[in-house]
Amino acid sequence: MYNRMMPEIKPGAKLVIGLGDSFTQGVGSWPSEVWARYNGDIDTLKIPEEIYDQMYDNSWVKQLCDNHLPDYVPINLGCLGTGNRSAVKNLYLHPGLKLENASEVIVVYMLTGMERFDFVNQVWIV
Repeated sequence: MYNRMMPEIKPGAKLVIGLGDSFTQGVGSWPSEVWARYNGDIDTLKIPEEIYDQMYDNSWVKQLCDNHLPDYVPINLGCLGTGNRSAVKNLYLHPGLKLENASEVIVVYMLTGMERFDFVNQVWIV
């Protein structure tokens, strides 16, 4: 099971850090039996606690490590509804991660739509 809480990064650890929105977080990646149990209707703004672990287990961050980079620890910093700038800021808003312990770090930044570019731009053309 994926530890969705921030895992301890031990000295010499190799990391894959996923940054992005709900896609990175794993929202919607539940197995068929979960979708069936909820009749295909899971409110992504009120995700039941009992299916959070499956969401993170099936996220692309965890699957990338499980299937292609088994020596790496997945760090999923995806967040439902986040914009592009706040996704990147997650790298330094979690000082408890102790990224300095890692020997290798791969950061994958999954951009979201420009409508979520979260700062006011005075020349934005609509």
